[in-house]
Parts: sequence; C-alpha cells; structure tokens
Amino acid sequence: MLRGFLAIVMVLAVSGCTREPAPTVQPRSTGQSQPIMPVDDVRPGMRGYGLSVFRGTEIEPFAVEVISVALGYEPNLDAIWIQCTDPRMQLNGPVQGMSGSPIYLWDDGEPRHLGQGGRLIGAFAFGFSESKICYIGVQPIEQMRDVGSRASVEDHERSARAAPGPRGAQTIRRLLDTASAYGISDKRAWRAEALGRLIGADKESAASRRQSIPGPSARHGAIQPMLLPVNVGSSQLAQAVAPLLAPAGLIPMDGAVTGQPPPGVDLSQTRLEPGSVLAIPFAWGATDMAAAGTVTDVLPDGRVLAFGHAMDGVGDVAMPMATGYVHFVMPRLGISFKIGGSGIIQGAIVRDESAAVVGSPLGTFQTSPLHVTALQPDQPVREYEYTIIQDKQVTPIFAAILAFNSLTAVQQSPVESTLQLKAKMEFEGGYELTVDSMLPGAGPFDILFTLLPPLTSMVQNNLESRMLTGMTVSGTVRPDLQLASIAQARLDRAEVAPGEKLGINLTLQPYHKPAFEHRMEMSIPDDLDDGAYQLIISDARTYLQAMLANRPHLMMTRTIGDLHAVTQRMLDIRENAIYATLQLPEEAMAVGQLELPRLPSSRRVLIASPASTVATPYRDSIQTIEPMDIVINGDVRFVINIDHTLAE
Repeated sequence: MLRGFLAIVMVLAVSGCTREPAPTVQPRSTGQSQPIMPVDDVRPGMRGYGLSVFRGTEIEPFAVEVISVALGYEPNLDAIWIQCTDPRMQLNGPVQGMSGSPIYLWDDGEPRHLGQGGRLIGAFAFGFSESKICYIGVQPIEQMRDVGSRASVEDHERSARAAPGPRGAQTIRRLLDTASAYGISDKRAWRAEALGRLIGADKESAASRRQSIPGPSARHGAIQPMLLPVNVGSSQLAQAVAPLLAPAGLIPMDGAVTGQPPPGVDLSQTRLEPGSVLAIPFAWGATDMAAAGTVTDVLPDGRVLAFGHAMDGVGDVAMPMATGYVHFVMPRLGISFKIGGSGIIQGAIVRDESAAVVGSPLGTFQTSPLHVTALQPDQPVREYEYTIIQDKQVTPIFAAILAFNSLTAVQQSPVESTLQLKAKMEFEGGYELTVDSMLPGAGPFDILFTLLPPLTSMVQNNLESRMLTGMTVSGTVRPDLQLASIAQARLDRAEVAPGEKLGINLTLQPYHKPAFEHRMEMSIPDDLDDGAYQLIISDARTYLQAMLANRPHLMMTRTIGDLHAVTQRMLDIRENAIYATLQLPEEAMAVGQLELPRLPSSRRVLIASPASTVATPYRDSIQTIEPMDIVINGDVRFVINIDHTLAE
C-alpha cells in the first residue's frame, strides 16, 4: 500500500499536479567560459546537480551524486558515473532527450543550493535500461571542448556535403531485413530488393543479419546510448523506420508530431544556454519533425556544445540548430523520452563527433521543398507543404516518412483499398526520377518500399551523391482492391512462323470479383531462327527478376548517369501491366550499358576479351507489355516452336 502511494505521489510530482516551486536556476552567461572540474578532480560521493527542461522551456535542476570515475572507458577517453537522486529521475530513469544536460559538482565548503554554483564536469550522455536506480554516464567536458576546438564554420557546409560515407546499401538492407522480421512478403518488396542490389545491398546482407543478432548492448539492463527522440507518427511507422534512423543517432517515437508549442510558451524569449533544449529540425511546414537534446555549454564565441555523444559521428555536418520546448517526459520501463518540438533556428550544427556535437550561430545549411497531395475516399483533396533539410543520411528517410504521414493524416486507408502513388524527384545536376505505382492494400512498408530506394540510390550511392533538391508526391486511394492473379493461360498455337503474331489468351481472377478474359498478341520477328523458345507470361516482379538475371551488365554502373538510367528503368516497370517475354537462345554482348543484340558470333568474339570486363555477355529477349488498370500477380511458362516452313 505504501509503495503504491509513493508511486502515485511521484507521478503527480512529475505531472505537475502537486508540483513544488522549482529551485531558482541562475542564468549561465554565454559571454564567458564556465568554470569546469577536470576528471582528475572528481571523486565518488561528490554531490551536485544537473540542468534540463522537463516541461515547456523552463530549465530545472535535478540532484546528482558521483558513484565512480571510469578512466580509460574508451581508448584515451574517460567517463563519470553519477546517480540521479531526484524523484523525477528515479521514476523516469535515463531519458532520451536529456542528452547533453550539464552536470555540475560543488567543491568542498561551497554553499549547496540546487541549481546554483558548482563547476561543470560534463554532459548526461548514456544510461542503463530497466534499472531500479537511475545511474547515468557523464561525458567529461574536456572531451567535449576538444571537439569544439575542431569545429570551424568556414566552408563547413561544403565539407559536409562532400564528406564520404553514403550508406544506401545499409539503408535498404535494414529496410528489407525489418520487413522480413515483420513477415512482409517478398512480393511487396521486389523493386526495393532490385534497387538495393544496384547499390550493393546484397553485399550488406550477411553483415546486416549479424547486426540483427542482439549483442551485449541490446540486452536488458545493458548500457544504452541516449539517442535523440523524434516523433514520426504511428507506432507501426516508428517500428518500420527505427533501424533506418538508429545510425543517425535518432530513435523514432510513436506520438503526435508537433508543429506548435503549447499555450504560454513564448519561443521568442528562449535562447540556447546550458540546460536548454537544442532541437534539430529535419523538416517543417505542415508539421514539425525534429529531434531534440540538451545544451551542455556555450563557449565565449557563441559555439554550442551539446548531447555528450555523437549523432552519426561523421565529422563535418550542416544541419539546422534551433531552440525547442518539451510537452512532457514519457516514463517507460525501458528508456523514457521527452515529447516536444523545435523553436527558432539559431544557426547550424557544424561538427559531429563521438563526444559531442557543436553548433555555431554562423553556421548555414541547405533545404529542399516537398509537396504532397492526398486524396482519400469521400475526402476533399488535401495539400501539404514542407521544407526538408539536405543531408545524405536522413533526407531520403524523412522524405518517405513525410509522404506516408501526409497520405494518412486525415484517415488510414481502408484495408481493401488501392493506392495510386506518383512522385517526381529532382536531384542536383538536373537528374529526375519519376514513380508511378499501384499498391493494393498499401501500408507504411509499401510506401517506404516505393519511395525510399530510388531516393537512396541517388543520394547515398558510392559513385556521386546527388542531393534531393525538390520532390512532389501525390497519392490517390481507391476504395477497392485492384488486384488479379493469372488463373489460366492458353496460346492460339504452339508453333509459329517468323513474322507472324502469336495470340495469348488469359483468364484473370480479380479479388472478390468474377474472372474475366484478356487477350494479347506478340509479334514474332521475321528473322528469328527456327527452334524451341521459352515464353513467360508474368507480373512485373517476375519480369524484373528475369531482366536482371539475363542482363547482369545493368548492375555494373560506372557513372552517376548509368545509375540514374538503370534506376529509372526499374521504376518504369509498372505493377499494373502484363509482361510477355520470349527468351532468345543466343548470347548478345553489352559494352558498359550499351547493348549490342544479335551480333554475329565473329563480332562477339572480337568484342569480348578475357582481360576486360567492359564487354559482358547477356541473354536477349523480345517483350510485349500490356498496360492494365489492375495489378497482376503470377506467371505461366510455355515452350513454342518457331518454324519458317509454316509460312510457306
């Protein structure tokens, strides 16, 4: 009974229902360096306080006590372990969003007023999940200021955009592995799989599977990094994109994404100071999509040290830096998190290393427009406008997330519905990609499978990264399942003369509707040699798989132009079509992406060389593509005989 009563009292204290007046926090000057306490001076048992925002924009203190000092926690790096004795922290445990909260310790003999005095030892950085006591790892301030010494605003944006490390293969591999873990059929991910292979995701498969095996840091009670929470909408979407955002130091939360602060919060009066919210807005407009941590220190020249850990740890970056606010802290059995949003942009994050991120009021960044049009059944057309930051790691992911959120903002699509999804993507250098897909029963994975891979192939490839400069998306939901399978197929005849037309008669079975007949014809070339040929009548998935198996040179992209052309070629393979493919027996040759079909054998020998991979053999084919107003599933195969005597 007593335990239950105390729990209720702590919850009320956090919620503010019986909230005591907060101790006074002295503003920390941004015009002079804060007095610091080196790691060598820290001893177990020392007491002090931390600063953070628990609600609104008010900076509040919380009591701490040093438990131990871990010298050499990482090579030549140290850490400090503290216990947070504040009742709120005992309830919440480690809180994602408190990353960077400055920790101060009092010297012997110094007056001990919570929120006042003391010397800065570092930043709240990592903790334990599901712990009975709130133990927190502190990143020493010396290590954070060392990062600040390497942060320069001169040409930082150009350096960040030129920085190596595209991770397109990892992004798509994680998307596919996550879908597999949730039982998503390969029939839903066929194009994403192919585009992943194009940029090397098949080579990432083994490593990705190894990463999916829980290691020591993923087990209950183990040390957890304080990732930055970012609200993405539904829990289903948060689960889908969590593995994609984790490498960027972000953890998606299933809560309402927030665009405006609560009443009474005046963002014009906030500033970046120790303990205040530091937000990174990734997109804004119709909604606000931002991650937030806490400011640790502000140097005399205005540079801001924050988080106490890396986001991506890539060095030079160019992302907006803004003030922010907190709605409330969500206590959880695992890692708690803050729910909040961004305020007013104050410059840019210019450096990202393992010990800290560094922001500068003089830093700059680039953005791109995103426009989404959504039409749901019995709803008016709705338009959504966004500005999204240009960043190699997160731009493709957040563009896909915003498209999904916009298409489902008013209502979820009916289970038995079909989404017609169209997109135009513009990239640096004048490159464009267009998407036109029909997706029966579309969920968040289907939209991610459709939009994320082509974005990733251009932004995160290993040839020449081309940043997204603009994107338009439109989605129209039809209240029925536009899906049919190939139930039966028959040919007019199994023997055909060169130059004739081959009739193909199909019986198609739609979902919950009567079957219907469809006829298509294939023209047989008049110079085709006599013999037996395989004919495949198939859906888009089977057609693409056969094309890539027979044309391996398409995966050997050497320039960004090659990559763009092959990506668009894959996107042009529509779900709502029937594909008839007649396989030719002889090999053809390709030089790079240039195909030289039906060459005489003597010419093939001249072009092919065992000492070069420029020329590659491939299997040619003849295709007939029949557009449909319904998505087709399935395939059938025939063997036909070509006989020139039939023409006589």
